[in-house]
Amino acid sequence: ISEKTKMLRHAFSGALVLIVAQSSCHGASCTESCADEFERCMAFHSSYETCRSEIDRSVGALARQGCEPGCLDTPSMAAHKNGSVQHPSPPTSPPTPTTTPIACTDANRGPCDCGEGEGVLTFVLTVEGRVRCFTRFVPDVDEKPMPVMITMNRGVRYRVALSPSAIAHARQYGIAMFGLSSPEGSWAFGNDGIVNDASPMPCSVDDNPSEIPYVSAVLQMISEDFRFGKVYTMGFSQNAMFAAYVAFCFPGLISGVVQGGSGLALNSREPIPPGKEGTCTASSFAEHGRQCAQREPCSVCQYWPLYPCYVPVAMVDCLMTYEGDYLFGSDQYMYDYLVMEGHDARRLTWPGGGHYFPSNHFDWAAGCLGLTQPCSATCALSFDACIDDEAGVGVSSSSAFADCIAPSRLQTLAGCTPRCSPTLEMLERSESTSLSLLSQGRFGAGLTTPEKRPVTSMCAAPTAALPPSAVPPPAHLSPPPTSPPLPSPPPPTSPPPSSSAPGCPPCGDIGITWPLRSALFGSEPYKDRTPYSGGSNAFLPMGTMSSSSPNESVDDCACPPAPPVAPPPLKVPPCQYNEDPDNRCTKIKKGPKDAKCNRAKFSGCYKTCNKPCPLCEDTFKFKTRCNKVTKNKKLCSYKKYKKGCAKSCELC
Repeated sequence: ISEKTKMLRHAFSGALVLIVAQSSCHGASCTESCADEFERCMAFHSSYETCRSEIDRSVGALARQGCEPGCLDTPSMAAHKNGSVQHPSPPTSPPTPTTTPIACTDANRGPCDCGEGEGVLTFVLTVEGRVRCFTRFVPDVDEKPMPVMITMNRGVRYRVALSPSAIAHARQYGIAMFGLSSPEGSWAFGNDGIVNDASPMPCSVDDNPSEIPYVSAVLQMISEDFRFGKVYTMGFSQNAMFAAYVAFCFPGLISGVVQGGSGLALNSREPIPPGKEGTCTASSFAEHGRQCAQREPCSVCQYWPLYPCYVPVAMVDCLMTYEGDYLFGSDQYMYDYLVMEGHDARRLTWPGGGHYFPSNHFDWAAGCLGLTQPCSATCALSFDACIDDEAGVGVSSSSAFADCIAPSRLQTLAGCTPRCSPTLEMLERSESTSLSLLSQGRFGAGLTTPEKRPVTSMCAAPTAALPPSAVPPPAHLSPPPTSPPLPSPPPPTSPPPSSSAPGCPPCGDIGITWPLRSALFGSEPYKDRTPYSGGSNAFLPMGTMSSSSPNESVDDCACPPAPPVAPPPLKVPPCQYNEDPDNRCTKIKKGPKDAKCNRAKFSGCYKTCNKPCPLCEDTFKFKTRCNKVTKNKKLCSYKKYKKGCAKSCELC
């Protein structure tokens, strides 16, 4: 190559580098949707460098929300640089303590950022001597009472807890929205994170003095406002765990919950949350960090954030997770226990992906919960035609879906109203699911009438609408002096054991016999449990059980066992998602070596059945899905499955 050619190439390369550098230094500012997603990224990672790197590499949820590599930080993004966020300076004099929420002003805000904008208002209150705040948005709509969505945003700390995109969604569907936050950037859960059969729902003020009074104050404000109707909670990752905790702790006031990227954790069972919840206590993790499982594991923990006990009006729980999410599987745990307790569970999963919400996630939430009237069949047909025009016939496209679901476009489609909630079929045109399990065959609004307690139920939540708190409930929500008992399943054909011990109350059989319980769960977790002790905040009994009494029922006292009788034949085979007593299924390990499963790199280990499993009875719908059997491109369509090939065995 001639010297002249070399010089020209060198000059061209230098000019190209200069152009790239200038375009990076003088690029446009990051978009508003990018800044909103950056806040969610910071709430999870707490690392500016990590989130900024995802923008510049154009990966993950940040790229999907329009973040362009090299875009300039917005002021809110720049505030996170070097791990420090500039909060508003507190006033020179501390605010007057108040346990009742009051509108935020410069005089009382403390460290809170008072929200601005039409319909946006921040409230402050004092909990345990600390100033707490939350944000409320109420759209100007004629329809009343309007639904209320409570979103959990732990990472914003003292800043406004509703993003512009959240407010836009609230306007779109005509709903009120409340944004809750945590001063520490992390939620506190009840009883130091200890949840087990003896304490399945640690929801009292004594269990959680930091959050229960805070949430109670918000719910009281909602209940006293004639503009508001049904209440729902929503969150992602730890925010989703807290959304479920709040929903099941306040079942009388909350109708449904959306959990994104999480479900329920079990002790030492994969997937384990980053904070080792369910395996370690909160205090143990605070002392030992991620080494707590080795140094001080929790021997009395079973579930986290709580166990979803039965309530007469079933809770709707929408679980949304990608198969590539490192917490994929926790949604299955929650789904299984929700089914046992008679709740209305909806499990939605998508192939590939990672630890983030699906595209158009609020539309999925609106449709799954039935926030507003569902779109009609005529609307669904014209909506399909709209997406066909933009993306192609039968093609799923999140951008085309967003264009067609926008109120200005939706109201022009035949049969559609501007605020109707999309049906499942309409939502599949945004992003096709790999699995959609509906425990009661229902998508949209749940039932509002009480339902019978199922035979598989382990416990029942208290009947009071609000747990005792520092904020007294309004008069119309106060429970009667003597709450009526919750409905129980019909008793078994054999009479319940009677007590002959002095001072032992009559045994309250709820109809679950030992053989059935043993078949579903095995004997070890349910041996020698503490008898039900009653009390003002007590749960319906879970009873004492022992394998030495094969037909013993679940009783509410330590009564003498009934005379041993031959156990009846099992009606439900031992077919459970995480149990494999007959070695019917083998683990498929994905990693550099077959002997190891590198969870830091891969989404997890999965099971596949090597021979058929018996079908579970319809009354107990445990399902096992076997995913991601191979990553060999030659064995399946790499384009179809994106980040990995996948196939499913038969449901068992």
